Amino acid sequence: MLNYAIIGLGGLGKVHFRNYFEIKDKFKSDINLVALCDVDETQFTKEITTNLGGDTTPIDVSAFNLYTDVDELLAKEKLDFVVTALPTYIHETVAVKVMDKGIHVFSEKPMAISVETCKNMIEAAKRNNVKLQIGQCCRFESPRVNLKKVLDEGKFGKVIRAEFSRFSPKPLWSWENWILDYEKSGGAVLDLHVHDVDTMQWLFGKPKSVISAASHVKDKYESICSNFIYDGFYVTTMTDWSMAKTTSFVVRGIVNCEKATLEMKDDGSVCVYPEDGEVYSIPCAEYNNMYVAEILEFIDCIENNRDSEVINPESTMLTVELSYAEKESAEKGVMVYV
Repeated sequence: MLNYAIIGLGGLGKVHFRNYFEIKDKFKSDINLVALCDVDETQFTKEITTNLGGDTTPIDVSAFNLYTDVDELLAKEKLDFVVTALPTYIHETVAVKVMDKGIHVFSEKPMAISVETCKNMIEAAKRNNVKLQIGQCCRFESPRVNLKKVLDEGKFGKVIRAEFSRFSPKPLWSWENWILDYEKSGGAVLDLHVHDVDTMQWLFGKPKSVISAASHVKDKYESICSNFIYDGFYVTTMTDWSMAKTTSFVVRGIVNCEKATLEMKDDGSVCVYPEDGEVYSIPCAEYNNMYVAEILEFIDCIENNRDSEVINPESTMLTVELSYAEKESAEKGVMVYV
């Protein structure tokens, strides 16, 4: 039995809280959520609000020990791992503190506010011989998993170009609006765009260089468009969280190969448009909860003392590194080599 706590009960923290019951009941996982921690005690009863929408179903925390201080939590509870869903600027501080207690850590994306703080997290995991996994959830999302499988098989030839993007209204749901404070969140680049940069390097590896342009009309780094250059092809990534508040959250993905064009669809399928032959779809998995899938992977790594083949701290640090290369390119107006 693995005992754990959730630190941070904002939007994603509550998603992880609700998923506990599904992991326990549907997958019969041998875990036990014993405590919840948030500096704002009103979060223990608030509804879920994220850029994916809201959930007004009341949450019942009566069966769990509640804390408003991480140090008190760590002093009083015997934990095997924690799930942290905190503002980006304190990811490293809390993760290192927990790992220094010999406790495994699942920390929400992005890994940290800077490459240097990412390195500190990796060093703490190695120093304490504990598992560290970052919540780059899209690596566990059915259409992206299917896309990677098709690309790895190579049956459609070389990649010509790819494009990944996401657009949303301004996020106004975070605690004390920290997400709109560039120094605390890294702006849309590090908070939202990071999913597509991570998808890109997960599918294709590290690029050679990047050239970017960004806008700062309403907020610093509210939107960005980048071309990442690889050997023989390029990948365009775009994000904008300054869309009108009446718009919906939009995610797009397309990969054009020599023999087919692959497109992610809203229903979770991947549509294959072959150069020759009939158009067909790779259906979304019957079960497609990427947040549950990533936690199940983390638990299995702990239970079997193995390293994940899907995600590791070094690869998620690379995502942050590439995000900063984009910013450097946008600020200087030049190609940045990575």
